[in-house]
Amino acid sequence: KGTKLRVADFVHGTDGLGNQNFPPPLGKAIEQSAANYLVEQANQYPGEITVVALGPLTNIAL
Repeated sequence: KGTKLRVADFVHGTDGLGNQNFPPPLGKAIEQSAANYLVEQANQYPGEITVVALGPLTNIAL
């Protein structure tokens, strides 16, 4: 049967980020994978990194 999808756009907004209308990024994407970038930054700045995961946690799991 499965579970019926429940949308919480009244909490998270229709865009999932509270409808903040963020401007598009100005910089270009990095060549490195997100998972490798997170590891690199965590090693470079131990104890100073906070990850705010707003979606799938694939990059954190890797």
